[in-house]
Amino acid sequence: MSDVELSQKESAPLDVEVSDGQVIIKIGVKCLAWAIQCAEYGWPADTYICDIDQFAKDFADELGRESEDGTTPIHRLFDKVAIETMEQGSIGCDDGPVQKGLDLADG
Repeated sequence: MSDVELSQKESAPLDVEVSDGQVIIKIGVKCLAWAIQCAEYGWPADTYICDIDQFAKDFADELGRESEDGTTPIHRLFDKVAIETMEQGSIGCDDGPVQKGLDLADG
C-alpha cells in the first residue's frame, strides 16, 4: 500500500455499512483523533493525542472492555441505537413475541 493510500485510509471519515451479512463500522485513526479532540463535551482542553496509532489501539480496547455485568460500551451503544431505530419506525420491526425474532436470528 502506498503512502498516499495509507494516508487516505487513516483520514477516512466514519463509515457504517451492511455488507456480506455484517454491519461494518470504520473510521480512520486520524479522523477519530480529530473528532475526539474537537468534541464539545468531555475532552479536556489542555490534553492532546500525541500518538494517534497508540490512542486508536487503546480506544478499541476500551470499546471491548467488559464491565462487571459483562457488557461493553459497544453493547450499550447497540442497545441505544436499536431502540432509537425501532422508535423511528423501522419497517424491519413488527409487533409480536421476541421469540420470533430470536428464531430468525438463530436460523
